[in-house]
Amino acid sequence: MLETTKGNAIRLVDVLFAHPIITARVVEAHVGVRRPTTLRLLDHFVSIGIIEELHQGPRGQRRFAARDIVAVLDEDTP
Repeated sequence: MLETTKGNAIRLVDVLFAHPIITARVVEAHVGVRRPTTLRLLDHFVSIGIIEELHQGPRGQRRFAARDIVAVLDEDTP
């Protein structure tokens, strides 16, 4: 992975903690990359199991979830 891509990937991980269910638009806004880079990042994260694609949202928009983060948020902790 190129250094700039690593930086984008690190920023995407940060975004996932704030927004464990995301769309490409959220990534574009928070990571500061254009649509093609966003889609490559999302597809890469799907391929390595960090996120999974959910059913499409309104107007066919792709949605993704960081299941491990969502699971931690759903745990009953004191």
